[in-house]
Amino acid sequence: EIVAQAVDDAKRNAKLNGIENVEYHVGKAEETIKEVIQSLKGSNREIVAVVDPPRAGLHTTVVRALRNCERLKHLVYVSCNAKSMVEDIKK
Repeated sequence: EIVAQAVDDAKRNAKLNGIENVEYHVGKAEETIKEVIQSLKGSNREIVAVVDPPRAGLHTTVVRALRNCERLKHLVYVSCNAKSMVEDIKK
């Protein structure tokens, strides 16, 4: 998420709802994805990623990183633009 206040709100909502198995990151996905995946390497947990890309779709860097993440078991793709979603799936 690029809006820090949105991340703060999400953390607060997770705490209120007793959700502890989630991480939030501030920044553009294409700039943070490699670090996020790297930080999970010591864990043996399966990964579920939730992406909500802009209308243009996911950045190519993000698509590659997600495809190369062997422990990624589920991807939740929230889209307001079905055409860009189809293009991301084709990548």
